[in-house]
Amino acid sequence: MKLEFLPLDKLFVDKTNMRAGKTAPDVSDILPTIRKRGVLQPLLVRPADDDRFGIVAGSRRFRAAGIADAERRAANDGPSPDPDPEGCLLPCAILDEGDDAAASGSALRGCRPMRPGRPSPPGPK
Repeated sequence: MKLEFLPLDKLFVDKTNMRAGKTAPDVSDILPTIRKRGVLQPLLVRPADDDRFGIVAGSRRFRAAGIADAERRAANDGPSPDPDPEGCLLPCAILDEGDDAAASGSALRGCRPMRPGRPSPPGPK
């Protein structure tokens, strides 16, 4: 498994995700935090055939990041101070062929990857 930052347009909710095929999940509880601090816990993804990645775990974070990114783009009238002006990059743990998604997900708890140029979030209290 490796950790990378992937753009929103390279991600989709995989059919193995528990929220796949259902109506869009309510993200109102996590949206304010994602607006302010971004996605801190990596999404668990696996490669698909078409240079995209299916989200195995983290579809609510993905949807909230999409909403926050759309709001940021709509509000941005001039040059963006964001180091990623082309779009939102999300931290993703990419599963290898033989990785077990459940075991990999538990191994990522507490993992807080930071993109260069972003302030570090405060640690646990």
